[in-house]
Amino acid sequence: MGFSCRCLVAVAALMAGFLLLVACGGDDEGEEELDLDQYFQRLEEIDRATAVRWATLIEESAGSFATDIEVARKWFRESAAIAGRVLDEVRGLHPPAEVREAHDEFVAAQTEALKTIEATSDRVALLESPSEVIPIVAELNEPPLNAVFARVGDACLDLVRVAEDNDIEFEMECGQNLEVIQEFEEATFELSFVRSCVAEGADEAYCRCVFSHIEGVWGIDTFTREAESFAFTGQSSALLQEMLTSAYDACKD
Repeated sequence: MGFSCRCLVAVAALMAGFLLLVACGGDDEGEEELDLDQYFQRLEEIDRATAVRWATLIEESAGSFATDIEVARKWFRESAAIAGRVLDEVRGLHPPAEVREAHDEFVAAQTEALKTIEATSDRVALLESPSEVIPIVAELNEPPLNAVFARVGDACLDLVRVAEDNDIEFEMECGQNLEVIQEFEEATFELSFVRSCVAEGADEAYCRCVFSHIEGVWGIDTFTREAESFAFTGQSSALLQEMLTSAYDACKD
């Protein structure tokens, strides 16, 4: 069975944080210098619009991202496109002096992250099956690439602190796992499991019963961790065997 969902969702969380943050970049050309209130208001407006585009991509990809190479290609291609579009929208922002240092660091950090997303998209575009995406995604969750996204989160927090220090109400996600990402993770993993189970010749109702039993007894985090290990090693752990045996006994009738 194909259990590639967990590591794919891990990068989804990273990229969600980045794409919601990338809205904050800019340069010195275009609009006149904004005051602090105007600056942070513009960031919130662009952040909200980006969140809508990101949520739409998640909704379109849930359930097939880990099993369909075309969806995986689209995921990375459109993630890069969203980031690029937002950067174009904010290049005219001219931050005031009070936030210039934090702004410049954020621009540098998110530019580096965008290059990473684009490079990953280019690599995924050349792949032939979802299983080939796994090692590429794993690289994004390990040094040195995970530090690229961590830098974006740190720079974002610096912007938030500037707003707080100046008593400005300002909300922006700084790399936290969003609720929508958590929902996407669970829905995608379940659908991936059920599809793989049915592909092995089992009835869909039985497959859903197996998933529900394991989730209820051991929890989805433990199940996905054991499934990811199986996907990488090809070896079923004693715990995973216990899960499946228990589920078989509970759902066989």
